[in-house]
Amino acid sequence: VAAPAIASVASATTSDGKPVEVPKDGPAAVAVGRAVEAGVSSPIKMGSKPKVPIGKKYQIVFVTGEVAPYSKTGGLGEAMDGLPNALAAFGHRVMVISPRYDQYKDAWDTSFWSSVTMAGKKESVHFFHTYKQKVDHVFVDHPTFLERVNGLSGAKLYGPEWGKDFADNQARFAYFCKAALLAITELPLGGVPYGDEVVVVANDWHSALVPMFIHAEKQAEPSKWKETKTAFLCHNAVFQGRFELEEGLAKVFDVPQQYIDSITFHMPLKVGKYNKKIMCVNTMAAGLRYSDRALTVSPSYARECATDPEKGVELEELFALGRCTGILNGVKEGVSPAEKNFVTKTKMSCGTFT
Repeated sequence: VAAPAIASVASATTSDGKPVEVPKDGPAAVAVGRAVEAGVSSPIKMGSKPKVPIGKKYQIVFVTGEVAPYSKTGGLGEAMDGLPNALAAFGHRVMVISPRYDQYKDAWDTSFWSSVTMAGKKESVHFFHTYKQKVDHVFVDHPTFLERVNGLSGAKLYGPEWGKDFADNQARFAYFCKAALLAITELPLGGVPYGDEVVVVANDWHSALVPMFIHAEKQAEPSKWKETKTAFLCHNAVFQGRFELEEGLAKVFDVPQQYIDSITFHMPLKVGKYNKKIMCVNTMAAGLRYSDRALTVSPSYARECATDPEKGVELEELFALGRCTGILNGVKEGVSPAEKNFVTKTKMSCGTFT
């Protein structure tokens, strides 16, 4: 699909006579192809590099438990590094909010202090910030994250080792979600907060309470979050943030009891049909139930999560309820057999890669 559009500018030159760098493969070429398929008459704008224009610019906020290169356990951290950068390159105003697990040397104290209500008490909120590749990176600074692991946390974000969770993960990430709302509405970045005219994308269970907290605040005060749209992006449906139901959780979260009831299920704490079922709170269910749209990392995975109990891991009805849409994950252009550095570092020496 991209070939005709690319061919039309392959021989073009810039104003100073230099040849235009035209993408022939990778995400850039795919973007051109999609624009042509959508009927855009001039999918490429000329300049030192060809660009695909967008019709409207948005404020987009990603809330995530990890973001590379600062924190990463797997694909979520990588995706939260690449996708925001790509959207910012299109001209959108983009922010990524994540916990401050370590002393990130390029993130500076914002001097912003506020508080959120947890278990009837005021818990302080403090942010660090850095601006890279046109993306605002905001880190929630709190002892529950920074002092959890001696030295560098590395990949020990959710537990002391793989398969073991910290005992207070439910409370620490509920606090994180509440703090993220303050970063969106009150933290001045470039002199101006993002405010409520935003698209908020919550990623995996660690930030799945964000759509629920926004919904609860809108119910209590209809003027709040009036212009906000929310999406829940599921990278892996297996990890759902299941916790045993405890009395008084609504007070801990500072939400009406109906919200806790709506995400409480009779299911095993650990995924597996032969495990003992108990009444437990499913954190991922909050993102699916209260977001405006549910997303996954590919169209096929979206279909599977909404129809297959094994893939949806007992939440397939909620995936279907959220009109789950799959948007295929991108791949960095450097990850290609056409890139000599990639081939050299991976030591590819056979077949078509030689």
